[in-house]
Amino acid sequence: MQEINFSNNKLTEIKEPTFSNLFFLKKINLKHNFIKEINIRGFLGLDSLIELILSGNKLVSFSNRNYLHKPFSNLKILRLSSNNIKTIGANEFLGLQNLNELYIDENKLAFIETNSFQPLLNLKHLDIKNNRIKDIRLHAFKGLENLENLNMRYNLLSKFEERTFENLYKLRVLNLGHNKIIKIENTVFELLKNLESLTVCHNFLKKYIKENQYFIKKNSNKLFGLNLDEQLK
Repeated sequence: MQEINFSNNKLTEIKEPTFSNLFFLKKINLKHNFIKEINIRGFLGLDSLIELILSGNKLVSFSNRNYLHKPFSNLKILRLSSNNIKTIGANEFLGLQNLNELYIDENKLAFIETNSFQPLLNLKHLDIKNNRIKDIRLHAFKGLENLENLNMRYNLLSKFEERTFENLYKLRVLNLGHNKIIKIENTVFELLKNLESLTVCHNFLKKYIKENQYFIKKNSNKLFGLNLDEQLK
């Protein structure tokens, strides 16, 4: 067996040894249940697991810390959409060094803490849209040197620090649409040499764009998609 589907049930927890002896299991679908926390011991032995779907539960956090045996070391895709996650602590995703895709959209995140994603050295796609993010702390994206796609649309962002996106050397797609951005300094994008697509539609940049027609410093020869449509004022 390589895939198991427990979606749309009334599960509240995963007890040990729910998945014992399923050494070749690659995908677990637990979406739309009532799981409030992750019992790591319930997933021990799943060394072949590639995708874990926990969307639509009652999770307030995802912590893989403080465990000697980490069952998600080979995980490639983690889906945490539509939960109750409010914060991401430093090193929250410790042990997930092989993760490629992380979805935390439609949660209740208010800010991104320093070093939140540092263990995710191979992450390529990060989706944190539809949250309540107002603030991104310095070094919040530290460790994401391989990130290619960052989706932050539908949040409450109004500004960025100069070094917000430092270390995102391979970022190709950045979506900041539907926020409350009033100003973007040129230096914010200075290190994004590989940026190909930038979306900042539905913000509050109309006046700023009019006064600063070249508000995005043209330091990337690869940028071919720029969406500034529907600025509110």
